[in-house]
Order: sequence, then C-alpha cells, then structure tokens
Amino acid sequence: MLKQASRRIFTGSKLRFRLPRTSSNPLHRRFFPERLRRFTTSIHARVAAAGVGIVVSAFGAYAAYEVQRDPLSEGKLVEVTLPPIPPPTVYKHPYDDSPMIWKLAFKIQRIAYFACLFAPCVITGLLAKITDDPDLRASWIKLLVRTIELGGSSCMKFGQWLSMRPDVIAGDVIQALTQLRQNAPTHSFQQTRKIIESSLGKRLEEIFEEISEKPVASGTIAQVHRARLRPEYALKSTDGKLIQDVAVKVQHPGVIAQTYCDIDVMFQGAGLLFAVPFSKTEFSNALQRQINFEWEAYNLWKFKQNFKEEISKGSIRFPEVSKELLAPEVLVESWINGHTISELFDGKNPNTKNVKGPKNSKKKTEKDLMEQRSKFSKLKAYKDKMGYWAKTIFQTNAKMFLKDNFVHGDLHAGNVMVSEDHPESVVVIDAGCTCQLKEEVRPKFEKFVNAM
Repeated sequence: MLKQASRRIFTGSKLRFRLPRTSSNPLHRRFFPERLRRFTTSIHARVAAAGVGIVVSAFGAYAAYEVQRDPLSEGKLVEVTLPPIPPPTVYKHPYDDSPMIWKLAFKIQRIAYFACLFAPCVITGLLAKITDDPDLRASWIKLLVRTIELGGSSCMKFGQWLSMRPDVIAGDVIQALTQLRQNAPTHSFQQTRKIIESSLGKRLEEIFEEISEKPVASGTIAQVHRARLRPEYALKSTDGKLIQDVAVKVQHPGVIAQTYCDIDVMFQGAGLLFAVPFSKTEFSNALQRQINFEWEAYNLWKFKQNFKEEISKGSIRFPEVSKELLAPEVLVESWINGHTISELFDGKNPNTKNVKGPKNSKKKTEKDLMEQRSKFSKLKAYKDKMGYWAKTIFQTNAKMFLKDNFVHGDLHAGNVMVSEDHPESVVVIDAGCTCQLKEEVRPKFEKFVNAM
C-alpha cells in the first residue's frame, strides 16, 4: 500500500551560540573571571568546544534529514506530505546503450516488418476508395484492425488515440478502432510467471496464495490477473483493513522492443497518407510513462492527495498499490469487485427487436442474449444511481482540469468502475497516462475558460 508519510516542522527564529572570548577589555574581565578565562584558552576548552560542535552538527544533520524548511512560513507549524513513491527518473530506453550497428539493423528490420504488414491494408484501402464499394470498404476496415493488432503495442496505442478523434477519422473506422480498447491479445501464464519472478526477485508461490492463470483483462501494454496475497504481503486500506485480494498487472513480453523505434516508423508512414491529429512528442511521452508501472503507482498516490476530501466523503476511490511488490513491469493493486461504466451502460433491453447475434449461429445468439440480459438487470439495479455517477464523473474531470492541473489521460468508460461493496463511489483505475498544462499556458487557459 502506498503509505503517506508526514513530517511536522517548526520554522521559527534561529538559535545562535557564541563561545566567550578572552580580551583585555575590562568588561570581559568583569563578566568572565580569571579562572574562566584560563579554561577557555586551555586544551580542555578546545576539546569541549569541538564536542559541542559535533553534537550541534549531528543534530543539524538529523534535522535536515527529518524536516523540510519553508522560508515563506516563518514561525508557523507546517505539515509536509512526503510521497512514499517518488516520481521515476527521466525515461531512458534500454536499447539506447546498444551498439550502433545493432540499433541500425533493428530499425531496418522493424521498417521492413511494417512495410510488409501494412502493404495489403493500404492497397485494399485505395481500391475501396477508388471503387466506392461498401463491401470492399467493410473488408478493408476489418483488415485494418487486424493489421494494427499485429503491429504490436505501440501500433495498437496509436490506433486507440485515433479512435478518440471523430473530428478527423471517419465514423465507421472510429467504431472499428474502439475494439482495440477491449480485445487486446494476451500472453501465456508461463510468461507471466517469468516476468513476475524476474522483476520482483521472488518465486510466485512466495508472494501469492493463489493466482488465476487466465487473465481477467488485457490491454495494449499489459494484462491483469486476479490473485490473493499471502498475509505478510497484504495491503492496508485507508481504514486500516488488510487487503489480500489483488489485481496483478503484468507487462506483455516484447513491449520494450516494440516501443524503441516503432513510433518514428508509424508517424512517418501515417504522415504520407493523412494528417496525424496529435504530436509525436506527446504520444511518445505518454507511451513511455505507460510502459513503466512505477509511474502509475506514483500517479495513483498523487490522485489520492488531490482528492482527499472526495475520498473522505466516499464519492470517489482509487486502488491501493503495493510499494513492496512494484517494478517497471509489474504492479500489484487492490482488487475492485464491481463493474465498469461501459459494462453497465452497454446493457440494452434484450427484448427489443434490434438485438441480433451472428448469422447462422443460434448458440451464439442465445449466449449474446443471456449476457445482455445480465447487463440489463445490473443496469436496472443501479438505475437510481446513474445520475449521481454522471455528476461525480463530471466533477472529477472538472477538478482535474481546472483546479489540480493533473489529468487522467485515459479516462474512458472502461477505466471507471462502480464497486459492488461501495456502490455510492466511482473507482478510477489505469492511471498510467496523465497530462498537465505547462505553467506558461495555464493563465491563457484560465482566461479562455472565464470567457466562455
């Protein structure tokens, strides 16, 4: 658990010490008798002074370690909150230190891979545009999604960003690209075990009482397994209760290789076909933070600090994170027993005529209807709280944008949950991507908002 550490400091007047000096001045002889003057010039006095100096220096060093001085609050009692997990250092890709020849060969290999991968998709798209055939366009869109999935984590993240720009991308393409946020590929449990044990330096059985081999969710960067911690590794909630049921986020193998030069290749290739609606620098910075889970742990801690009042009222929650079981490739956080907003609001009435399953597949159609009935029943159970959730999510976004200047960069309906244990609260997850306005831009943005 990310524990808060606090230090109480006093910034008051300075204390000064001055040793008496011998002097021919009568005042000195009056206030410092001869015996005292002799003592101050003796070796004992020098040793005593040195001892006092060492004690004072040690106390000063200890004080400097324990407290932080605020020059703007002289004479006041100040509480300073120290982050249990400091923000990670500036990102440096592991491949940057590789030999130049190896890096050149690797980049050539990735360029050749992308050229062969996207060639059929580009040709099909051009033919669909020239012929204006709707069936050919539908086939091209399916091929596009599959091609992006095969392109790797950077390519899938690129597609996700495009899916949030309906002002630039066609509607049917946007609808197809949204699948990239829901059905990302998974990796094997053997690879999960290897990554956890190499990252944390412990065997899986030493950390967990049990862990699901099948992931409960998968994204472009990582997949999530449900697990139960051993008591010695249990997290602590804000009310002091032990938490053993956790979600274990494990990075996909190959993410590091797929984020080295793929961004440059994608932006150069896409730039030949259309105007990319976001900058390469912003995309690269966001992706670099998402592949280091230490950033997500820090972001969750910072959100908790910003939303202390809302958390105390019970309107919003953030997962607890294990500081002990944390690595760039592994994140262990408290399990949220609930449903995402997208699951609840996708629960349409199954009795309507527009509910259709795949053609010529009665079994799949019945399964789809059962899932939809389940979602619809959950939606009806929570119907009286929908307005409250909408208001809470709106206020959360407004506070992030207008007050805190620390914004969740991926706050879609799949990353906002409703806990079954606390249905009055919304839970924000997956905080690996955050963004802030630069200080020189904030005043202009505030004027813009005030002018609306």
